[in-house]
Amino acid sequence: MQELPTEQAPIELIGHTKAIGSVAFSRDGTMIATGSEDSSVRIWSVRDKVPLRIFQGHTERVLAVAFSPDGKRLASGGDDKTVRLWNVERGEAIRILFGHSDMIRSLAFSPDGNILVSTAGGKTGNNSIRLWNVKPLAERFKLEPHGGSVRWATFSPNGGYIASASDDGRIRLWDGESEALLEVIKAHEGIVRTVAFAHDGHMLVSAGDDQLVKLWDVPSMKLIMQFEGHSSLVRSAFFSPDDKTILSASEDQTVRLWEIASQSQLRAYEGNEAQVVFAAFSPDGQIVASVDFQGRV
Repeated sequence: MQELPTEQAPIELIGHTKAIGSVAFSRDGTMIATGSEDSSVRIWSVRDKVPLRIFQGHTERVLAVAFSPDGKRLASGGDDKTVRLWNVERGEAIRILFGHSDMIRSLAFSPDGNILVSTAGGKTGNNSIRLWNVKPLAERFKLEPHGGSVRWATFSPNGGYIASASDDGRIRLWDGESEALLEVIKAHEGIVRTVAFAHDGHMLVSAGDDQLVKLWDVPSMKLIMQFEGHSSLVRSAFFSPDDKTILSASEDQTVRLWEIASQSQLRAYEGNEAQVVFAAFSPDGQIVASVDFQGRV
């Protein structure tokens, strides 16, 4: 983890034995969840920097983790094609969700916690986006597939939209209530790795294999600006809590902070010894958690 706003030596969370595929903060900022190629899911205390829970059950690498808004549940998914729900307080498995026929790429809860979205694709060509009702647990809807592996899907802050990104270089915008497809745009040359809404819901940021971070208007999906500086593919990009800056992580071994108002780079964190898989802000914007291919947080 990296403290902000001044650059300090990173604090490492030691535990996973293989590369980490994803990281997520709980909404209250007290916990971090990680999923790894060692098939385990870990929940860490942000304050004490120690593991609180270790969930075992996946049979292959874990590529996605997501906290429910109330922090009581954690969803995980990966190469074994299953979505697993865990009770954070009791440290127990709640249920395994079957339905995808390819690796799980991403997971996200709706703002009210009543719906879970999962995306899949990459090995068999069975690219899909599925929506699940959380209470009771059941599949709700399957969205029209992308033309490639669906790397990411997320809800807008008010739940009115769902944005998804895929290997075909396109971003799709869906109606969060009717599940109707609203817009399809060619966003990047090559894979679009992640998409994320601003906290006010009026902008969307995307990260791609063309080494670019792009900012889009919602719902018109018109390009507002783009940020250049990474020298390899960008694996993730997210807004700060105040929507004034964007954090991006790249296989060039850097995490970069971009200012929207000046359309410029504020800082590059270059202390990583391996390609950075993912980086995310804490809810208060004071901590950045990044994970790399060597299994470090």
